[in-house]
Amino acid sequence: MFRQGLRRCGAPMRQVAAVRSTLIAPSVSSLLTQRTVSLAAKPSVTSLSRSLQQFRFMATEAAAEAEATEVKPEEEATMFADIGKSGLVHPTIIRTIVSGMGYQKMSEVQARTIRPALEGKDLVAQAKTGTGKTIAFLLPTLQRMLLEDPRLATRSSRHNASFGDVRGIVLSPTRELAEQIAVEAKKLVHGTGLVVQAAVGGTQKSQMLQRARREGCHLLVATPGRLLDLLQDPRSGLKAPNLAALVLDEADRMLDVGFSEALRDIGRYLPDPAEKERQTLLFSATIPKDVVSLARAMVRPNNFEFIQTIREDDEPTHAKVPQHIVVTHGWYNVIPSVAEIIKRESEAAAAAGSDGLPFKAIIYTPTTAMVDLLYPTLAGVTRDLGRGFNRHFIHGKLTQNQRTRAADMFRTAKSGFLISSDVTARGMDFPNVSHVIQIALPPNAEQYVHRLGRTGRAGKEGKGYIVVPRYMLASTRQMLGAFPINPDKTLETANVEPTDETNESHPIFKAVAEAYNRADPDTFNTTYLSLLGSVERRTAQDAIASMNELTRYGFGMEEPPYISESSAARLGLSRVAGINIGRRPGSSSGMSRGFGGDRRDSSRGPRDNGDPFNSMMNNVVDPNTISRGNRHVANFGDDEPQGFSRDRRGGGGGGYGRDRRGGGDRRNGGGNNWNHRGRSNKY
Repeated sequence: MFRQGLRRCGAPMRQVAAVRSTLIAPSVSSLLTQRTVSLAAKPSVTSLSRSLQQFRFMATEAAAEAEATEVKPEEEATMFADIGKSGLVHPTIIRTIVSGMGYQKMSEVQARTIRPALEGKDLVAQAKTGTGKTIAFLLPTLQRMLLEDPRLATRSSRHNASFGDVRGIVLSPTRELAEQIAVEAKKLVHGTGLVVQAAVGGTQKSQMLQRARREGCHLLVATPGRLLDLLQDPRSGLKAPNLAALVLDEADRMLDVGFSEALRDIGRYLPDPAEKERQTLLFSATIPKDVVSLARAMVRPNNFEFIQTIREDDEPTHAKVPQHIVVTHGWYNVIPSVAEIIKRESEAAAAAGSDGLPFKAIIYTPTTAMVDLLYPTLAGVTRDLGRGFNRHFIHGKLTQNQRTRAADMFRTAKSGFLISSDVTARGMDFPNVSHVIQIALPPNAEQYVHRLGRTGRAGKEGKGYIVVPRYMLASTRQMLGAFPINPDKTLETANVEPTDETNESHPIFKAVAEAYNRADPDTFNTTYLSLLGSVERRTAQDAIASMNELTRYGFGMEEPPYISESSAARLGLSRVAGINIGRRPGSSSGMSRGFGGDRRDSSRGPRDNGDPFNSMMNNVVDPNTISRGNRHVANFGDDEPQGFSRDRRGGGGGGYGRDRRGGGDRRNGGGNNWNHRGRSNKY
């Protein structure tokens, strides 16, 4: 068998038209009726193979001279019905896709990956979310299970399903994505005897096991943590002695959130591939070094293909979606500014009518606690938008049922908003999202891209906003300076001073104040304390001053929430004026500790030693890179946002009074010199 390597060919995405032939492994070929086939070279796939097996591929023009066909290669490569006619996939599954689900033509990702997977090869595919990759890996997985045991194609085989004989496993980084994949898989197996189960954290393990033992399981869709828990628990009954296929979806994300060790341990519990051959399909939006290492551990080195569905000339979401930055006076102005964006953009969408998308936004917050604060606030502010305007929220502390219900309701909503932590930033598909609004800086530029990628999908329009307090300007430029983000200086609420008496009559400030008056005071404390975890030392004084303005003039608190001495010391804030260090312990909820390993590349680059996995690094397109020619964008548009200063020492211009040492109340010298008159909300 020829080793399927990936060769560096100058530019990262130079097309290679080489076609190699090989014989499939005996354990696979014994399952198939052998048939002479031809294989069409596909763009940006560096190695392909021809196989003597049941799968029939249409030839390229050169190969067509030797073997004439009646169907054009383009048609053969893109229509689901054609692979059914060719006998590549069981007719029941094809009938479900075409008639039941209404899919006729494959997406580009599906057309590029389904056929090599049906050929029996392992895949490492670089593919973005929202490209149809769920069916791209589910269809070959289900077909392989049916090829290895044709009895599973009949509905009667459901009665013999067993949790002790799982045939396929799909791993996903989040509960929401796993549930979404399971729903899609259950649709695909309709009419067959295949049984699908989902195993995710945040749900009752005992209930899941009862259902799996009662109904059995052929395909298990799981998060790595829950799957490892089941494999390690001898009482669960989970076994996979005849495992036919393993899928790793969003592989880079699984490593980002710290599942590398769990994935390694899972591999130890699965059958030895040398004794029971299985197919592995690995999909990832990016291919950093740790994903290559994962592929090396999971994928057969002598029978895999690296398929790149992200072309070098592809225009990424962050290049085609208009993006705007709103820089506010401080945290006091952030929520009113978001409310103003919602009201303005929803009214504009309503005025456009059928000429545009209805307003449907995902709003990302920096902490879970802020989700709990923002939802009732924005729900109150947007009451005048009518009953058809949906309002939902989702974060990791909800139960799985609550999260699933919120996601499903927003997915089917025509207009409204979903306030979310980063659990929805990747993988989850919400149709017709018109806007993405991000509050404060995301953890990194990659997460900014993934959040923004929830809009502008499937060729539709979208728009992105990021709303940051002024002291975050320097950090924002540093993180997102390469993106075409333009300042939006049109919002009335963005730069109003907290002490401005006219705020009380402004409709948005007034509505926000009313919402705050109805809120649970504990929400104010947890929001404040959670934001402390993202304070940078270089802008700590301005950050605390801004947060204190929010608590005093927004929340109406007499003093900032308490924080313990140990917490202040751990955060490096002990000597920052305005921090309310008291004897009562503070809370560190919402503080991000970060996940995953070191994703940095070595400057030396990969060494070509014949290792096919190393050579993947030479042909990877980074979907997060954007440039204009060879010059990266240095600023947010051509215009400096109003009130900005290029002084990076203090976190931007404007400040909170001339004396930066004080923080807190700018009129009384700052620090802990709070005015204890018990002022109400100053909106």
